[in-house]
Amino acid sequence: MRLGHDRILQILRLMCDVVKHTNLDWKQTIFVQKAILRAVEGGKVEFIKEMCKANPRILLTKMDERGRSIFLYAVECRQEKVFNLIYGLSEYDRNAILTRADDFNNTILHAAGSLSGHLNHIQGAALQMQRELQWFKEVESIVPPSSLEMINVTEKMTAQEVFTKNHKELVKEGEESIKGIATSCTVVGALIVTIMFAAAFTVPGGSNQDTGFQSARLCGCNSPSFLTFSCLPMEKEYLTRNAKPGNKILIMRCDVYLLMSYDVRFLLCHTFNKFL
Repeated sequence: MRLGHDRILQILRLMCDVVKHTNLDWKQTIFVQKAILRAVEGGKVEFIKEMCKANPRILLTKMDERGRSIFLYAVECRQEKVFNLIYGLSEYDRNAILTRADDFNNTILHAAGSLSGHLNHIQGAALQMQRELQWFKEVESIVPPSSLEMINVTEKMTAQEVFTKNHKELVKEGEESIKGIATSCTVVGALIVTIMFAAAFTVPGGSNQDTGFQSARLCGCNSPSFLTFSCLPMEKEYLTRNAKPGNKILIMRCDVYLLMSYDVRFLLCHTFNKFL
């Protein structure tokens, strides 16, 4: 591992020595340009830094037959680490890069408006669209105002129009994805509310199988006294008339009991037992 790293550094130094010379033949120039573009695509920031130190003119050099620069290609590949190198440049160099277009008059903002082919690591169309929008807004915030209105040659569109056109299908997929998630959340939410509602209005102790009324034993005591939950006057009359000798009954509306806190319920039960 260490040996491989050392060999890579040796090759990088040799390449930097070659790049320092301005009298390169066309074969050497193509070789260096392809190496730099592959480094941009792979996000090899250290490689690009060393090459630019050896020859700062690389920053403004057209790297392929389309006339794309390092930073324009970095935006197309969505390599944020490479693109962030632009913030370390002088204001003059940064403005020169941001105002320069390729041979088809595509600015760096047009590159941000293209649909990236490097979105496979992001799951879901909604998140992919969010990422694309973040890229476009970031580049848009640093380009000069004149770049916003520049029209490219191939599509006769501004960068904003290119972004809208290229991301139309992704927006539809994102909307369908969000609707599916919302439907799933609605179903789950309805189930949770149903369970909570049933638990909140189920009186402890269940229903009396003989009478059908809901009742509960007082705090698990063995006392013959009962705390009876009743919502209807007829239930109160029935329980009072059919109470066994020695039994004391406290009639209370079920909805009132349920509105009480746990501490109030506990105190009520024990107070009622105490005076039996």
